Amino acid sequence: MENCITNSFLGMKITANYSDINDPHLDIDYNREHCEFSLRDMAPVKGNLPDRALSFVVEWVEQNINDIEDNHLRVMYGRPLKQIRPLV
Repeated sequence: MENCITNSFLGMKITANYSDINDPHLDIDYNREHCEFSLRDMAPVKGNLPDRALSFVVEWVEQNINDIEDNHLRVMYGRPLKQIRPLV
């Protein structure tokens, strides 16, 4: 079962990781930084990102939260994931 979907924008690689059904999160790579971002808390839980990069991640999540949550449900029911648009 597919459990992640990747987006790239503004030099960041963002992977929505749905394998932990109880706490889906984003894995974010930017330059040499890595961060795990909790979708539940809307905040980093591991690692660091520059403030500007973090603000872009929050903006992207806010723009796409319905699709992100829909993909979480799709994983739970074994359905294919939908691609999520990058930050515009």
